[in-house]
Order: sequence, then C-alpha cells, then structure tokens
Amino acid sequence: MTTNNHQLVRPMVTANDATLIISKGYGNSCHERWIQSRVAVGGLQCLLCIMQLLLDQIRCILLATLSAYSYPPVKPLSVRITTEPKPLKVGDDLRLDCQTFGSRPKAKIVWWIDNKLIQNEKQSFFIQSSGRINGPERNVTYSSIHLSPGIDDNGKVVICKAENPALPHSDIQDSWTLNIHFPPEVSLQLGANIKYSTIKEGNDVYLECVIRANPPVSELTWFFEGVPFYGNSSAGVIISNQSLVLQKVRKEHRGNYKCLAANTEGQGQSLELLLEVRYAPTCKASQKNLYGVARGEDVNITCEVEADPREVSFRWALNNSVENVELYNFTSKGTRSVLTFTPRTMLEFGAVLCWGQNVVGMQKEPCVARIIPAGEYTLAMRVTLITLSNLS
Repeated sequence: MTTNNHQLVRPMVTANDATLIISKGYGNSCHERWIQSRVAVGGLQCLLCIMQLLLDQIRCILLATLSAYSYPPVKPLSVRITTEPKPLKVGDDLRLDCQTFGSRPKAKIVWWIDNKLIQNEKQSFFIQSSGRINGPERNVTYSSIHLSPGIDDNGKVVICKAENPALPHSDIQDSWTLNIHFPPEVSLQLGANIKYSTIKEGNDVYLECVIRANPPVSELTWFFEGVPFYGNSSAGVIISNQSLVLQKVRKEHRGNYKCLAANTEGQGQSLELLLEVRYAPTCKASQKNLYGVARGEDVNITCEVEADPREVSFRWALNNSVENVELYNFTSKGTRSVLTFTPRTMLEFGAVLCWGQNVVGMQKEPCVARIIPAGEYTLAMRVTLITLSNLS
C-alpha cells in the first residue's frame, strides 16, 4: 500500500523464515532512512516479529503526517549571491555562489542570465542550527555556477532565484552584474544622414569614431593619410568627443582617415575610411599655355582638368580682345579635351579658353592658352631662355 509516499511491501512468509522489506520513509521521526529487516524464525514467533515491525513503521508514518500538519510549507526568507563583485577580463573563469535559507521544504534555486536559463548549476542542501539551545533549525540551500564570459557579456545581469515548489509565487532573487574589462573595439563611419556617394565640395562632413570599451577610453587620436590629425576651427576642422567635423569640405580633404582609442586594457584602431569628395573641374597644373602658330597653320591645343566624377564635358572659346567666339572643332575623353584650331586672320590670335563641367558643376575659372604668331613665339621663347639663364 501507499500512504503519503510511504510504500509498505507485504511481507513474504515461508515455513522456515519470513522476510519483511519496508521502503523509504519520511518525516522528522524517520529521518529519511531505509528500513529493511529479515527475520529468520518460524511459526507464531515469526508473525509476531513481522507485526511489530509493521506497527513501528505505521507509527513512523503517523508522526511524519502529524509533523507535516504542525509545520506547514514556508517560502524562502532570504537569497544572496555571496561572490563579491569584481571586474573580469575576457576568458576569466568565474564562479558565482548563491545561498538561500528559511524555506520548508528545501528551496529550489535556478540561475538566469540575460533572460536565459543556465543549466550548469550545482546545488547542495543541509539543515543549519540557529545556535540557540532548543532553538529552531533553518534549511539552507547552496548553488553555484561556472561562467567564462566574453566581451558581449559585459553589462549582462546574472540572477539567482530561489523558490519553494510547494508555494506558488514564493520566488525571491538576487542579481550580479558582469563587469568585463577589454581594450577598445573601434570602427569609423560617416555621420548619420550622410550618403557616401553624394559628398561634394562645400558640404559639411561628419565622421564618427564608434568605440566599445570597458573601462571607458582615456585617449582618442585621429589620423589623415597615416599622420596625426588635430582640430583647427579656423580651417573648418572641428574635433568634438568622438566626432570629426569638416566644414565646407574641399578636395584637399580627400584621403584616408582612421581613429585610435586607448584605455587601461590597451588600444584599438579602426580600419581606414576613404573619404571621396566630388568636385567641379579645375585646371590641371603644368599644362602648356603658349602656342606659336603661323596664319593658316593647324594647331592642337590640349586642355586637361581634375574632376570627380571624371565624366566631363567641355566648352571652348576664343577671346581676341574684341569678342568671344565659341569654338567647336574639338574632341574629348574623360578629363582631357583637344581643340584643333587654324588662325587665318590676326583677329584669330589671342586667348583660347577651356571650361569643363561634370554633375557637380561648371568649372569656375577657365584654363587659358595663348595663340601668338610664330615670330612672336620665337621671340618670347628667347626672352624666356635668357631670363632663366640669368636666374641660374
């Protein structure tokens, strides 16, 4: 039969012996023990022994039942994670200990981290005396877990929760925040609402140095083309916290940027970010700007510009101090255009002007080449050579 989880097995009696097995008993008087008895006698004496054992166990069960009514279930009174808070490094082995007392029957402890149940806990239970003579005893449950936290665990909260399974809504909890120290992780990106493909001269550009570090960084350095780069408000370069602002950006600001951050754990740097600034065409330096031509002679005049994007359309004109004359006999490819021109009268000598235009805008100042009669060109070249000789 079964009574309050106490199972009594009917004794087996033979002519020469009798065997009695009474399984696990519970209660304060039974002290959670196994009782097993074997009686090797016969006849009436055997039956009397068996009856005595049965009466003893029934008495034990009755005492346990009365005890259960005398001492109803009690929820946990206290729970505490006893491991002292401390900073950790990535890969450190962490043991967290938690204890609860006061629950009857013994409490159940569960661990949570970031709203996820942890399964590798170990638990133990014992009865601890109050230390007073005839004073009450208290049930104490211990539990521990082992963790090996990483960077992503920094700031997560570990919870030790204790509850009495016999009492709904009896859980209480304590928490422990993971404090993981690590060197900075750094990345560089354009500020919000800035599209990489639309940056052009005159725009304000924001670069954000995104840093994840614990403890916080104590040093931040910006680099342009591998050289430390500092703020200069008069030049429109402003550094504020983790942001770099380039006001009215120019093509000279094109290039590679990166940032470097350091804390007590070390330093980290971002990958380089190439800043491309789109700009309207400008004349390329060191171009030939003087041509000596005889009347009726063809001359090819080259105009090269710098531009981004490099898809450029061109316009040519002749300024002879009397009027501007549009010229159309030219070919173009990318940032280079070649005009074929034949001066036939003295009015067709003068300044030849070239403008480039791309999606950003029209070239503000034209490239200028002068066409002069061949004799004047020879004289001009002699004067130039004499001047250079005197300078040397």
